[in-house]
Amino acid sequence: MAGYAYLINIMKLSFVLIVLFFLLSCSSHSLENDYKQLKSSRIVFPNYEYVIKNGREIVTPSKLNSTKLKLIVFCDSTNCNKCSIENIYSWERLIEYAKTLNNELSYHFIYYPKESDIEDVRLTLTLMAFDYPIILDSLGKFRALNPHIPTNSLFHTFLVNEKGNVIMVGNPLSNTETYTLFKKTVEDYLSNGSKNGF
Repeated sequence: MAGYAYLINIMKLSFVLIVLFFLLSCSSHSLENDYKQLKSSRIVFPNYEYVIKNGREIVTPSKLNSTKLKLIVFCDSTNCNKCSIENIYSWERLIEYAKTLNNELSYHFIYYPKESDIEDVRLTLTLMAFDYPIILDSLGKFRALNPHIPTNSLFHTFLVNEKGNVIMVGNPLSNTETYTLFKKTVEDYLSNGSKNGF
């Protein structure tokens, strides 16, 4: 009887392992497809209706669009916009880092909330004293011009070059490895990449 119970447990464990294997395989395949989808077209930047800096609406600074490299941080209705805004100060170290690169790197913090949340998000942004432009894309222009951006939020932070090509995907604040890769990609591109058609 004990042998029979042991055999049943082994069969259950084998079944669970097989299911996990297929789930991980599907997940990996899906991530690969999302990555290819993101890189399939160039990123296009619209003229935004609301850009907020230090709690005030401003004209979109020209340097945001003129830098060689742009890190896009896109937060749409699938994310918690207010949570992301409340954590915006964690980017200050990377903003300081960009200042050491002769304005060749800019950050595009783009918020595209649900229509019902637009006023709340706008109020939250104006109450913040964040000394860097934040984009409230209430009309969804960025998403409309870039339908190839996957819905998976893992692909909502990425680095693009002056041609709009995605050259790195990942949030440099998520872990040390991504932070290191981000800085290496930026510095390699600025020293060699643009010359070599990176």
